[in-house]
Amino acid sequence: LVGVPSAASLAAWRSGLVLDGRRTRPAQVELEHRSAVGSCLRIVLREGRKRQIRRIADQLGHPVQRLQRLAIGALALGSLASGDWRWLKTDDMNRLLEKEAR
Repeated sequence: LVGVPSAASLAAWRSGLVLDGRRTRPAQVELEHRSAVGSCLRIVLREGRKRQIRRIADQLGHPVQRLQRLAIGALALGSLASGDWRWLKTDDMNRLLEKEAR
């Protein structure tokens, strides 16, 4: 992000903010590191609205400079390059379905 969000901004993001007239579900938001020009957050969403991370960061006054997805549900993306895909294995499908059932 551009800049470093305050503790109050991070707490608001964790609690859920209003996008398009609806409150977002609470998210896990942790400040990973900060520098003179920006900061890096680890964010775990419980829902995925269109451009949700970018829009909330903008709303809080800290636009996203770079965004990287590390996992989708229980599936870690590992070394999968941007734009690449792979077939899901049976175990992958079962893990996704287990999470969805909860």
